[in-house]
Amino acid sequence: MIIGNTTEEFTLLAACDSVYLRKYSKGLVASSALAGNNLHLHVTNPSESDLKYIDYLKAAYKSLSASHVMTSSYDTLPIAHLNDDEKRCFYACNRFIVAPEIVRGDVLIIDIDSLIMYHVENLREDIGLYFRTGDVIRSGVPPWGKKAKIIMAGSVYCKLKSMDFIITARNFINQKEMVWHVDQVALWISYKQYKKQFNFKSFDHRHLDWHFMSDTLIWSGKNKSKDSNKAYMRKYREFESEIKIKEEDYL
Repeated sequence: MIIGNTTEEFTLLAACDSVYLRKYSKGLVASSALAGNNLHLHVTNPSESDLKYIDYLKAAYKSLSASHVMTSSYDTLPIAHLNDDEKRCFYACNRFIVAPEIVRGDVLIIDIDSLIMYHVENLREDIGLYFRTGDVIRSGVPPWGKKAKIIMAGSVYCKLKSMDFIITARNFINQKEMVWHVDQVALWISYKQYKKQFNFKSFDHRHLDWHFMSDTLIWSGKNKSKDSNKAYMRKYREFESEIKIKEEDYL
């Protein structure tokens, strides 16, 4: 069962577990608030301490943005039977699994370790996707092959009226084993089904950036490399330092 949902206004949505909640959410919360974007965090199997931490993050967000909101939700799921790789995959996919149940407005689904560098505008198009081309696609990733790399899952836009696109991706994920890149394959499957029905926008490197350039919209951390990247970590700490309220007052 899922507790909570988003605002009806355009919202950025990220999902995570307890570990990533504590490790990366401050940067996303502060950067979203300062950029003037609504934010929603979804957490799987949070502890009581995690729920208090989310209250702290909401207070931190409110202290930085008086005109926008941070919302949250959580679920409790029996995933102890999954091994570590399967859990990692599940946490990466869960934002697409829960989105149809919690979204109440247009949404941009992003990674929890994203940093919002500038205000993210709502789109006129139905769906927004980041398509990769060239050598990256030809290289392929077992067991999915090249279709695992065609669409990046780090930024997926969907209007509320077009949520069937996400529902189709969710259904594909739920029918498959938790193998890395199943979410990106699901997005490709959904795109093939709806490419003639919906109006699509193609994102580029200026929208979603994992090289951490100064003039891009969303910095998207990839794997563990971000933790050793000086530009990412410096900007993360800058955003984190904008939070002036005390964490211990909420825990």
